[in-house]
Amino acid sequence: MDSGERTVDKAGDVSSAFTVFAFLFAWAQLFDYSAAVATIFDFSTNYYDIDYCFTVAICLTAVWVILNPSSLYRSIFLFVFVIVGTIIRMPISPNHVVFEVIVLISILTCFVYMKLKEKSSFTKTKFYEAFAPVVRLEVIVLYFWAAIHKINTGFFDKDISCATIQLFNVKDVLPIMPTPDWFISINPFLTLLTESSIPILLIIPKTRILGLIIAIIFHFILGFVYTGFTILVYSFLSLFIPASSYDRIKPNFKQLTYKLSKILSKFSNYKDWKKTRFDNFITQLIFLISIFFLMGFFMRGNPEKFYLLSEEGLYIIFFFVFLIAFFYFVIRGLKEFRIEQRITLVPEMKWLLIFPILVLVNGSLPHLGVKNIQSMAMFSNLRTEGGKTNHLFIPSFFQSSNNLEDLVTIKGANLRELNKFSGFSSRRPLRGTSVTLPRSYVKHMENNDKDYRERFEYKVPFVLLQNLVTGLAKEGQKDIKLEYERDGEILYTRNAEVDPVLSKASIFQRKFISQRAVPDDDRGLCMW
Repeated sequence: MDSGERTVDKAGDVSSAFTVFAFLFAWAQLFDYSAAVATIFDFSTNYYDIDYCFTVAICLTAVWVILNPSSLYRSIFLFVFVIVGTIIRMPISPNHVVFEVIVLISILTCFVYMKLKEKSSFTKTKFYEAFAPVVRLEVIVLYFWAAIHKINTGFFDKDISCATIQLFNVKDVLPIMPTPDWFISINPFLTLLTESSIPILLIIPKTRILGLIIAIIFHFILGFVYTGFTILVYSFLSLFIPASSYDRIKPNFKQLTYKLSKILSKFSNYKDWKKTRFDNFITQLIFLISIFFLMGFFMRGNPEKFYLLSEEGLYIIFFFVFLIAFFYFVIRGLKEFRIEQRITLVPEMKWLLIFPILVLVNGSLPHLGVKNIQSMAMFSNLRTEGGKTNHLFIPSFFQSSNNLEDLVTIKGANLRELNKFSGFSSRRPLRGTSVTLPRSYVKHMENNDKDYRERFEYKVPFVLLQNLVTGLAKEGQKDIKLEYERDGEILYTRNAEVDPVLSKASIFQRKFISQRAVPDDDRGLCMW
């Protein structure tokens, strides 16, 4: 009797809330790695590169999850691949991916703990209820820092504000986007108001649905440039709908899928076949390959020739399916299904609060002088380098570390990886530095006879210089000649790869305490 009940429990172990989260999260990965999706069947690609191997693994596992998003173990595999792949690529990882990794580590930690604690009584519902409050808090902290970082003089300068640059970034992709002068003037304030209001609205039960609607629209606009990030945020926002509400919606969803399957049965009676495991395997394989071919077709499309048959077109199609589902099941369901608006924001296992605290600490790092990238200060015009700050109320004396104060000027080097930071540059001298201007922005500035800069001289945090030289030394580079200025002193080395000061950066520093180059503009430019 016991074993029979246990079998029934396992068979019925379905969490609709987790299924929605996993489904959206998997799609976010496919859009984030769209370049790999487009070339996954290109056998001329270097499959021996470990970074690319993990990218392919992420894409394949993401489709595997999409084919059965209710499978917990498929999602666990995807989470692990994303974490490992990101750590391999670091420090070249954008803000949202670093945040994503912290979230996934908190979910996996919760999974392992629940498995050990609950053992045979472990269920997806219990697991979801354990990790969802943690992720909700992490999302609240993400929005908190995204708003706080923007309160600086650079962001409120409409000519260089990231709010303006991003507006024209969208216009480059979507030319019909209107950009009147009056809107450009208020856009920085409107952006800050939106980002600061979303977490407040999400916290208050009666305004939560309004917060979700505003967040969905706000990120939809950003999604034309940062598609993967938008869908990732949608997956996190799905956690702000209580699990009990998903269960109330479920019968209506089943009714809809039944109607659709009835229509499809006119073309094929596949659903009624008695399928073996091998049949299911072949079917899923066919669907997996079909999804990649279909997505690859869209990813390689040209929006100038046929807008809908492009990556942007696929994003629009995805968004409208998502929007219809949201309004049909959530907004319509507010009265019909009595969707609850109360959710848990504090986890039952209080030790899990360490992860939201980690997100909070990570966001403070620019103001503590530790690092200027991957701290959710993306596209905020924030400047905290050189012992000063352009923030309006967080002073520079909070900088307990001198990582951002210790800036050096590279005068010359015999390797491009170092020499690209010397002199002026109009292109990304890179490693987390981007001032590439949208075409429509340049045209707008020229039409209005406004000055704008494309070429900058860069200083490099000494930590970054150490990381670069150490990395080159690890790759086997010899005879690295380097001339740089530090604290007003010109220094020269013929063999930087053996210099004890330059070539001994720890793996932790190289992966997690990297920096971006600093342009010679105190206002704070639009960089990630």
